[in-house]
Amino acid sequence: QVSDDGALHTIVQQVVGAQADAVAQYRAGKKATFGFLVGEAMKASSGKADPKRLSQLLRATLDTP
Repeated sequence: QVSDDGALHTIVQQVVGAQADAVAQYRAGKKATFGFLVGEAMKASSGKADPKRLSQLLRATLDTP
């Protein structure tokens, strides 16, 4: 499992950049989109990312304007 914050942060940035529509929906209040974004990030890591830490980093990134 990958739990290195640097590697996970890179994955989060890739997903946020590639999924601009989903990010906009999340920020507009459609919180269900978060699960989709976590899934995309897990896919980008080939399922090797620590899901809990990945979710924390993703949420922190999305909640920062």
